[in-house]
Amino acid sequence: KFLKYMIEKNFSLNTPQAIVAAVNANKTHLVWGRGTGKTTGVIGPKSLDLVHKMARAKGGFIGKDYEQIFDRTLPGVVSVWEQLGYYQEKHWRIGKPLPGWDTPIIPPMKWDNVISWYNGTAIHLLSLAVKAAGNGLSLQWLMGDESKFWKKEQLNEILKTLRGLANEFGHLPEYCGYLFATDKWMEDIADVQWILDEKQKMNPEAVNLVLDLQLEINRIRSTYADLTESEQESAAKDIKDIEKVINPLRKKLFFYSEASAEENVDILGPDYIPSQKAELETEEFDVAIRNLDPKKTKNCFYPTLTDSHKYESTTDLDVFKPLIIAPDYQASISPIQSAQIAQLPTEQYVTLNMARSTFVLQPLSLIDACKLWATKHRHMVNKVVYYLYDHTAIGRNALQKPWYTVVTETLESEGWIVFPIYMGKAPDHDIKYEKIKAMYEVQPSADKLAIRHNSLLGNECIVSMERAKTKMERGKTKKDKNHEDVSRYPKYPQQYATHFSDCNDMILWGVLELNLVPLNIGTGEFASGYL
Repeated sequence: KFLKYMIEKNFSLNTPQAIVAAVNANKTHLVWGRGTGKTTGVIGPKSLDLVHKMARAKGGFIGKDYEQIFDRTLPGVVSVWEQLGYYQEKHWRIGKPLPGWDTPIIPPMKWDNVISWYNGTAIHLLSLAVKAAGNGLSLQWLMGDESKFWKKEQLNEILKTLRGLANEFGHLPEYCGYLFATDKWMEDIADVQWILDEKQKMNPEAVNLVLDLQLEINRIRSTYADLTESEQESAAKDIKDIEKVINPLRKKLFFYSEASAEENVDILGPDYIPSQKAELETEEFDVAIRNLDPKKTKNCFYPTLTDSHKYESTTDLDVFKPLIIAPDYQASISPIQSAQIAQLPTEQYVTLNMARSTFVLQPLSLIDACKLWATKHRHMVNKVVYYLYDHTAIGRNALQKPWYTVVTETLESEGWIVFPIYMGKAPDHDIKYEKIKAMYEVQPSADKLAIRHNSLLGNECIVSMERAKTKMERGKTKKDKNHEDVSRYPKYPQQYATHFSDCNDMILWGVLELNLVPLNIGTGEFASGYL
């Protein structure tokens, strides 16, 4: 005879694990550092909870491929199941259920890559390497580890399997929900961009409300042993009243949880984090262990660009000095990078300041970008702008006007005096790579222009540069511009692709290499170019 109810055992959780359990959102994405306990403290116990809460339902474990599922996800999950008293061939098995076990309400036609449970629950193992892995399935919950290796488009297809059996399980906050986990470290930041964007889906106030309500339930339960029978009945009623509020909130709740491996040091031991710091490069340690957001891709085209080049300011533009711009000419995005040669209030010497990043996305055009740029810089007293462009601006728009003419005429119509400066053909990438690398090594001085970037109002340019990868072609260094291809990367934010980095290159080349812009270094008045 097999058990029909969940075994109760004590199970210790660290703080982020306990918060996830308390919030119990319908949809959760754990974005935690390595070693924080994603599998052992969340996926393992949570999957066991769903196996019993939705007995005879079907769930799914997602992986990049079966190797990931069987070699990296299941071992940790199974160890938790065993720790909590559930064993293979006694409570669960891979394949068809044993005689006498319950079966799912809607059983699979094939039991390959299915974990069957004694109480009728089935867990499908879903490899994203298999085309249309979720076709025809109706699942009531999903889980998965290492989501950074997934393609968002593939995941969206699997999410369509969350359906069915609403009459049986629709009252539960976990019904048709998911829990995914990952760390943020990838050599190409673009691969985790969709995960970083997930944070915007969370309503922090709603999450905190649910957490507070659950902590109140926990507080009431902790007093049970000291209460009389009538007081216990009153406490039980209070809990039910809170649950009437909290469970509908959970059904619509998305929780983006972030945590560092430092939260799990009691399990990892005191030597884990120091040893990782010694073994890993600084960027990987900060992202993979400390769980900081990634900044710079590995093998970056701008290796000498560092935080020392960055400043934050809304009052960095000298309104009496001219500006410098360089656009890029694309269909998907129309970016314009603004710069100025001026002495920032925080600097001892004059610097070349990459001050503003302005852009519009399709269906808006370069004309719209120029008008937006003019609006954002309308407070400039000096309405002179040096417009740097290379051979890419010779191409024509739909009205058969060259791009440089479009920019010049649009800005002049907005009241600006434009000095177009043609730079000729853009230099080869390998030459540009070495030259620009040296430019970012220049320190501020009286006779050399150092470079500064406004990380508050020019952040798109910084991100574009920090995510620009190198690639080798015929023994030469080139900038990898793959993410500009919207047919291959339709979800990738084009303001973070290499467009702005190209604008930045043109300004650096025109000012520092070709000396095409006058170095007007008089002192002026600083004011914001934005409202």
